[in-house]
Amino acid sequence: MLSEAKHPAPVASTEILCSAQNHKTDIARSLAGNSPSFLPTLVLSEHFLPYCGGSITWLLQTYSRYSSGEAVVVAGERGDTMLVDQNLPFKVERIRMSMNDWDPVRPASLARYFDMFLRVRKILRRYQLSQIHCIKVLPEGLVAWCMRRWAG
Repeated sequence: MLSEAKHPAPVASTEILCSAQNHKTDIARSLAGNSPSFLPTLVLSEHFLPYCGGSITWLLQTYSRYSSGEAVVVAGERGDTMLVDQNLPFKVERIRMSMNDWDPVRPASLARYFDMFLRVRKILRRYQLSQIHCIKVLPEGLVAWCMRRWAG
């Protein structure tokens, strides 16, 4: 025998359709640039152009969709990349990120992390960025974590 437990009333299908339609409208507005913009974002990535790879392609595809000035990519130095960087839809800053050893308790690595921290903090302030996205945990993620802990 079925119990007479109270079940939530079913949601009217028109409510679901209106909600879905509103969500589609919000997405369309954001794609057209008619809604509040993304938070200004700093993207940390040791690996970037002129090299190729899956994460580099993903990074380009993702942050190319941001409006101009909403994303700044901080990438590792790779020789003369000025021409490549100028043709991208977002600003690219280059800093030295490569390390022989990523262990932050070793003095040489700790000095490199501290140097990256200072440079990233300077870039964050210059562009007034609100959030940090990292491609890898080390070294980018550790620098971002330190930024959150010490600089808010």
